[in-house]
Amino acid sequence: MKRNLFLTTTLALLVSLLIALPAFAGDQVNLNVNGDSAAQFDIFLKDGISMVPVDAFARFSGADVEWTPGNTLKITENGVILLMTVDKKDALLKGEPVTLSCAPVKTGDKVYVPLRSVGEAFGYEVGWDNRQRLVTLNRNETRDGMTPEELLVKANRVAMDINTYSMEGNMNMNISVVADGKQVGDAPGNLNIELTGHYQNQPMRMYMKQNIIPAVKNQVPEMVVETYMTEEKMYMKAPGQEWVVQDMPFAPEFWKQQRDIQSDPLKAAAQMKEMGMLLNFGNDVSIDGREYYVINSTLDMNKFRQGFQKLMQQAIQSMPPSAGTGDPALVQQQLQKLLENSKVDYYYTVYVNKKTMITDVVKFNALMELTMNPSELGSPGDAENKTGIPKEVKTKIAMKGEFKIGNLGSPFVAPDVSNARP
Repeated sequence: MKRNLFLTTTLALLVSLLIALPAFAGDQVNLNVNGDSAAQFDIFLKDGISMVPVDAFARFSGADVEWTPGNTLKITENGVILLMTVDKKDALLKGEPVTLSCAPVKTGDKVYVPLRSVGEAFGYEVGWDNRQRLVTLNRNETRDGMTPEELLVKANRVAMDINTYSMEGNMNMNISVVADGKQVGDAPGNLNIELTGHYQNQPMRMYMKQNIIPAVKNQVPEMVVETYMTEEKMYMKAPGQEWVVQDMPFAPEFWKQQRDIQSDPLKAAAQMKEMGMLLNFGNDVSIDGREYYVINSTLDMNKFRQGFQKLMQQAIQSMPPSAGTGDPALVQQQLQKLLENSKVDYYYTVYVNKKTMITDVVKFNALMELTMNPSELGSPGDAENKTGIPKEVKTKIAMKGEFKIGNLGSPFVAPDVSNARP
């Protein structure tokens, strides 16, 4: 049971870093952007007009949004500026007066804007299918002749050709745990995490060092956690302990399959679509004298569930018996249940250096709510005593952070794990 729980929890954290869960208003309207489902965004009808949160529009369009004095919104994309005021139809587009189909409205902490008016202002062709209650947005957006998918695939291939690179970054994580309706007092709380690491594509090797610093002193001790992975083994060093090792749950063939996909532009683009990735360009930026393409990504949960289930089925079936994961079908069933009971809103932005085509910076923001029944983990015939195990554990995690990539092509230096114990 303990090994099943370890694997399930590890993969759950991986899932939580990738998925975004839809949040629907009562009067649901579906959305399709450039042929891709965007069901994760909250859209409703107001007097027959589709209204969308302005932050959601920024996410799937790549526009920048800011508040200006006088309760006015400023949306900027590719040099186009739209100024709108809450509760007023009058607006300014490129400095010229325009009339919106509906005034922006504020509900709680969200401001909703008319989707057709705003979409058309930024070059979308807007359609409506009444039978499916579906809004369609379409526009052809490229950078130097490349779509967001094509540019991201190219950047990934360049990284694979370089083979090795280092990373450093920071992350703030706020964790709360509720077991059977009661707050768990010794949950980690608010943590600041400093990360450094080194990655090698082929053969796959990764080293990561995390310096975990509690935001509230004495809430949890400051600690350093190290992780080292190869295609065959997983190593971990916890505070005050030596390195421990176990077999990698996924077979080397699985990693090779993923490398083959990433090295083929058509296969890589198809996998992104299959996994529900919704990509768009943000406004190009200049950082420290370097020019960057900006690509934003969020995921459609329904497509992700299907794609992830297929991916995990391939991974679990390739697990060697020595991985100690138990019945692969049971593991897959547990992961699927975890997905169904999880709510995660995840959004990230990558900055691709126009000169090197390397992703130099990755920023992410995530809110996760994971619900598990610990007593259901393990095989049906597990004989371990489950007395006192809670029936439901809800974990809420808010994360925000940034990673920077550097030292391209530098030799990979592995930690000394020669004395690691099983």
